[in-house]
Amino acid sequence: MPKTVAVHSFKQVNGILGLVAPGTSNAYVRVTRTSGNNPFVTYGVINDGGVAGQRSGDGAFVLSE
Repeated sequence: MPKTVAVHSFKQVNGILGLVAPGTSNAYVRVTRTSGNNPFVTYGVINDGGVAGQRSGDGAFVLSE
C-alpha cells in the first residue's frame, strides 16, 4: 500500500491491518525515501486491542532509528 508524503507534512494511516489484510494480527512497515535528501523521522503507535474497549487500550510509541 504505497503512500507518498509531501515535504514538510506527515501521513497518518489508521487501522492499516484491517484495511489491507483483515484477520492479520502481526505485521511490519517499511519506510523508504524515494527522492530528495533531507532527513526525516518515522514513528508508529501500536494500540493494545483491536477495537475500542478491547484489552487495555494503551498505546506503545515506536521511533525509527
